[in-house]
Amino acid sequence: MRQKLLLCLTAVTLLLTQNVSAQSQPYPNKPIRMIVGFAPGGSADISARIFAEAMTRALKETVVVENKGGAGGNIAAAEVARAEPDGYTIFYATSAIVLGPLLYQSVKYDPFVDFAPVMLTATNPLVFLTTPTLAPRSLKEFVAYAKAQGNMNYGSSGAGTMTHLPAAAFAREFGLESSHIAYKGESPALIDVASGRTQFMFSTLSAAVAMLSDARVRPLAIAATQRSPLFPDVPTFNEALGTTDWVMGAWQGVVVPKGVAPEIIKKLSGVLATALQEPALKTKLAPQGTVLLGGTPAQFTQYMKEEQVRWKKIITESGAKVE
Repeated sequence: MRQKLLLCLTAVTLLLTQNVSAQSQPYPNKPIRMIVGFAPGGSADISARIFAEAMTRALKETVVVENKGGAGGNIAAAEVARAEPDGYTIFYATSAIVLGPLLYQSVKYDPFVDFAPVMLTATNPLVFLTTPTLAPRSLKEFVAYAKAQGNMNYGSSGAGTMTHLPAAAFAREFGLESSHIAYKGESPALIDVASGRTQFMFSTLSAAVAMLSDARVRPLAIAATQRSPLFPDVPTFNEALGTTDWVMGAWQGVVVPKGVAPEIIKKLSGVLATALQEPALKTKLAPQGTVLLGGTPAQFTQYMKEEQVRWKKIITESGAKVE
């Protein structure tokens, strides 16, 4: 009996020693999970994987991307908010992190209470796409065509996302009858625009690049301040419509659960800042139309607050809601 007790005590002591040893090792000393709130193939997933590769090189530890799609990114956000604040679960967040609380009544996180910002990494312009067999060749022609046709379907990567809300606002502003079809990611939504099941959508440029290059979808305008060097013949919204305020991008950044040690946040921020200067990362993201950003955690927080105010106004005015 005494021998068994000694063996148990030895095992417990060994386990505690190993745990203390692991905790004392420099961060990181095991793989890091990078959660993405959307299906593979979308703009956030594409960027996340490229940043994860760069972080893996810098940290000398694997950063593994995990896709947790559903509820416009809210399922993933809630999971990260509940994760152990040890720096081994990070969130490649998108605009959805501030949109969720504006659209869903039962969101299980607060973007300014449950997360600590690390860095605003990039933004991707939104492009207005139609089925290539439709007659309109310009945005003005499309508006006239849609009004004459009556109800039309538009797709998005999910209810309440940055590919849904601009379309709802567009339909309201120009008096179009339209029905929203929410998909689990941009890729399936794009496929249905190409096939004609849905007639139009707002897509991030990065997710649509391949189909645009193959002319499987038709771009009518880009919601940016200037034309994309990838598709210089596609006008901006403001050029196409004579407006001044149609500039919308799907931004991305890294956040961690609240409570992560400041030194870990500083290390992750430094790694991301280095990654943004890497020629390899720039080379991979440039063909996606992605615009690289950067900045401090405090600047990221301020940016999120401004975005929430902006989209709250758009949501209220457009009447957009989660079906």
